[in-house]
Amino acid sequence: MTAIIDADSLIYIIAYNNREGGTEETVRESCDSFLRDILALTGCDDYYGVFSPSKCFRHLLYRYNPYKGTRPPAEEWLTTWKPIIVNYFTDRHGFFTVQDLEADDVVCALNNSTSVICSPDKDLRQVPGIFFDYRKKETEFISTAPVKVSEDQADRNFWIQMLMGDTTDAISGVP
Repeated sequence: MTAIIDADSLIYIIAYNNREGGTEETVRESCDSFLRDILALTGCDDYYGVFSPSKCFRHLLYRYNPYKGTRPPAEEWLTTWKPIIVNYFTDRHGFFTVQDLEADDVVCALNNSTSVICSPDKDLRQVPGIFFDYRKKETEFISTAPVKVSEDQADRNFWIQMLMGDTTDAISGVP
């Protein structure tokens, strides 16, 4: 099995965890630890890690609202650690960025019957497949095991978002 990792959320998690007193060494250790944990918890023996570029084709296509235009400016801890995290994952672990495509798009394109999509992003659950939310913590009530999303569930998730909207991505939904 191959883990297909939407690495954008890893940036936020690792940067946030190192916002007070983090060092380049602790950030790199966090990167290594996250990757080890993802592989162990999914049972995958191979991976692709994908980052989004700063702009993608959707920024040009959105006509009614700026794409992701409701997001606040990045916090200082994020702007400090993001390049270090991206460079480390890219140089050390072979993660990559595809020009003009968000990580979500690449993850969906790479998804197949022998892969596990690794991301906390609910938008990815609009495609059928096996999913692992690396943000979840195991408790007696919550399992971190990968879950399968059927084609019917994926279609339902898509239409729920179209109807309800998504303020994070500036999708209005039906009034």
